[in-house]
Amino acid sequence: MFWESMGDIELKQIQVFIAVVQSGGLTAAQARLGMGCPAISKHLSDLEARTRLTLCSRGRAGFQLTEAGERFYHPALSLQETWQAFKQDVASLSLSNVPKLRLATVDATLLDPRNPLPVALNRIRTEFANVQVSLRLMTPGKIADGILKQQLDLGVSFQRENTAPLQSELLYQEHLCLVAKKELAKDDGGYAFGLENWLSLAQEQGLVSFKTSQQLTFSRDKIRAKITCIPQQVCCDNIEEILWQALLTNRVGLVPAHVLTPYRLQSLGLATQDLNHVYSGIYTVYRKDKTRAGMVHRLLELLRQNHS
Repeated sequence: MFWESMGDIELKQIQVFIAVVQSGGLTAAQARLGMGCPAISKHLSDLEARTRLTLCSRGRAGFQLTEAGERFYHPALSLQETWQAFKQDVASLSLSNVPKLRLATVDATLLDPRNPLPVALNRIRTEFANVQVSLRLMTPGKIADGILKQQLDLGVSFQRENTAPLQSELLYQEHLCLVAKKELAKDDGGYAFGLENWLSLAQEQGLVSFKTSQQLTFSRDKIRAKITCIPQQVCCDNIEEILWQALLTNRVGLVPAHVLTPYRLQSLGLATQDLNHVYSGIYTVYRKDKTRAGMVHRLLELLRQNHS
């Protein structure tokens, strides 16, 4: 009969008992449990009735565990911990069934109107129910490494990766501009000078960018010759670093044109020169052996459609 009555114990009663013991009494446990003393007392009474044990005294002398209550507390605590572990395991099983899409991109791509990724991701979220999309900012090397190790499904990078099993496809072309301190970007007469002067300044002071000249595309050979022979090409990980280099070291920065506005430049004391004939490819990077079906395959289809 004892074990039959034990089978009717509710987990809530045990949780209330543990909270009262850890709080040192019914009154002290009210805030923790979010219930008043009468309700707490009712749970304890029901627990004692079902276990046929007197677990505590709670009269005028205050709350105190009986010997049976002290012996009951530790297995009750163990049961609660086991229940918490059970809930976490069930939650992880539920999450494991949620489709996941793990992406990474280099800095300064989200706000580029030429980037088709935001539109494609919106389509993915409508086509695949409950998809969980994660996107991180990374350097090209870390993107390639993450895809190789299958920690990422797809990357967006300005570095082409075509070493098996990695493959790259052109996503869009990023237009670039030169950035320098205002006082450097003027001729002797105090007027802003032209592109030839900018390139001469870059040769003299050095160029700082996300990219090396090998990653750039030129539609004019004269500009190509000027940029590729700049001796100090410093590569950075983000826009902030490029702008700090331009401000503090007098180098000329090479940045995506869409990230800068005249207002921001004026407040920073910087000037720009648009490079209409110089641009950089932004590529999707993925494992060819992991894109035959599923969300990654569909995402690549959408990106190709938008690019074309």
